This record gives sequence, C-alpha cells and structure tokens, in this order.
Amino acid sequence: MPDVPKEVNKKDVHNDTDLKNRDLSRILDIEIPLSVVLSEKKMSLKEIIDLSTGFIIEFDKTINEPLDLYANNQIIANGITVKVGEKFALQVRQVGSLQQTIKSLGEKK
Repeated sequence: MPDVPKEVNKKDVHNDTDLKNRDLSRILDIEIPLSVVLSEKKMSLKEIIDLSTGFIIEFDKTINEPLDLYANNQIIANGITVKVGEKFALQVRQVGSLQQTIKSLGEKK
C-alpha cells in the first residue's frame, strides 16, 4: 500500500463526512406519505356490486390487535389505535431499526 501523508487522509475523510452530511440534510425534509391499514379482506365481485349504504363489512382483525404503519408501502413500525380529540391516531409501540426504515423507503413495490 502506498504511503499517503496523514494530512491528506484527514482532509479526505473530513470532506467525505461533510459531503455525506450535506447530502443527507437535503433529503430529511422530504415528506413521505404514511398509511395505516386497519385490516384487509377479499370479497367477490358480486358482493362488492351488492354493497349499499349501511352495509357492514366484518374483518378478521380484532380491535386490540396492533396495526402496521407503512411508509412507501413498507412496514416501518406498529402500534395501537388511540383517540386524540375527535380524531383517530396511532400510538407507536415498536419501530424498526433506522437502517431497516431507510432501506424500506428506497425499495420499490
């Protein structure tokens, strides 16, 4: 391995770190849509056509089961439903690692 002066190594590392921080700061303000899926169900086309006002669709998931929080169609966390004023909310109980979250935001589905 060639002998490289320490000043050059420090400068290169410093510039590389600055570049990474600058690049990362440019994307941190990007807004990403989040979604929570209460439950899923398959219905026949006939059942869907027969839907009318007041029709109740039952799902398999119970009220107390945790819900998944999605970003970019990837699960990044889960939590439970809570009421905040008159609005529905999700209280996060478990979050994936930062690396998993960042990786999932870049994956295409």
